[in-house]
Amino acid sequence: MTQVTTASATRRAGETEMRDMAGRFAALLRGAGDGSTQVPGMRWTVGEIGAHVVQSAIHAREVVEGARSSYEGVGFNAAVDERLLAAQPERNPARLADLVESSYDALAETLTAKPDDEVLGVIDQLTPASLRGILALDFMLHGTQIGVATGQPFDFPVAEMRDAAALVLPVLTDDGAAAGLTATFSLTFRGASPLLYGWEGGRLWIDDGHQRQVDCRVLADPRAFLLQGIGLYPVWKLALTGKLISYGRKPWLAMRLPKLLPAVPHGGVARN
Repeated sequence: MTQVTTASATRRAGETEMRDMAGRFAALLRGAGDGSTQVPGMRWTVGEIGAHVVQSAIHAREVVEGARSSYEGVGFNAAVDERLLAAQPERNPARLADLVESSYDALAETLTAKPDDEVLGVIDQLTPASLRGILALDFMLHGTQIGVATGQPFDFPVAEMRDAAALVLPVLTDDGAAAGLTATFSLTFRGASPLLYGWEGGRLWIDDGHQRQVDCRVLADPRAFLLQGIGLYPVWKLALTGKLISYGRKPWLAMRLPKLLPAVPHGGVARN
């Protein structure tokens, strides 16, 4: 199990942010036509992405209320994503927009009764706080995808992406790849303050307030970084296109990040 120390100064992606992001995503869906447009890099259409987002909220609320998760025992899993999508038959973007708002409002209400650090037992280190972070990043990722597919602008506060990433890092870390590692990283999404994190003897820490010498500084385009997170934009391509720049004392450490923080298996990702 990943051990992690997180500073209290790290602002959580709270219920207010969740409702706000759901409203923005719903507005995007309402301008998305009939939902049949294919999403670049995906086998899913806009309507299927919308249904996936709705079903994620429904499933998350059931788990928070005590139901057994479909992901339990398998972790992030593309086949589970596909099964959950099949359980949500709606594909009309306007109706999905209403479902996004109602389902995330209900989930946010349910989460208020849970301590931020309670372990939900679905995926290693998943807590209400990290669940909010995952869902925030999911909105940002899929909002970006639908925006590109439909030609609509979809903006989100990059500072919220930074805060969500801080919450999600413990869930995404590969403990085997980090075994014995001591290194300090600074990750900056353009438009947000740096996120300081690293490993000390294989133990993950995040913005713990200690003075540390940074080994590797990473500057990343936020939208490209989100796409990379589900395997749609490999790290080498990010580097070649200038969307990820590493520098500092040991810039080569950036090439270890795909193993330390591997891409999340996700339903609908097209096979290249």
